[in-house]
Amino acid sequence: MLCPKCGREMKEGTATFMGTAGLIPMICSFTANEEKSKKLFERGSVSITVMQGFESESFFCEDCKLIMPIIR
Repeated sequence: MLCPKCGREMKEGTATFMGTAGLIPMICSFTANEEKSKKLFERGSVSITVMQGFESESFFCEDCKLIMPIIR
């Protein structure tokens, strides 16, 4: 996979989600830019609750230090 920031090849691996306050779930939310411009944040949003210790397939760019997890 190519890095969306610099265009170089990213390494494939696993990312682990870790929090600082015990076993509190973390929420990852995504809203597309086109939906954001309509000022209707709830309409096109996708949210998922991720627990601490959750591992997911990820890509890492060594140059940008960008980590892109794939959450299903």
